[in-house]
Amino acid sequence: MKDSDYYVSSDRRPRPKLTTPQEDENIRRAVQDDPFTNAVAIRESLHLNVTPQTIRNRLHGAGIHHSVRR
Repeated sequence: MKDSDYYVSSDRRPRPKLTTPQEDENIRRAVQDDPFTNAVAIRESLHLNVTPQTIRNRLHGAGIHHSVRR
């Protein structure tokens, strides 16, 4: 779509989320129960069909970042 030497962007919709609000809450609770767990372990324990990156995205969106044992 060209309109006088510049392109007009069409209305775009974001991709739908792969997790439900209840699954997001379960992800947050899993980290509260075990702060040193990882995304793969959370995915397996909750039986989610998403990538570990999706788990990390949900955690980051909730303001939760990684913890490292010392």
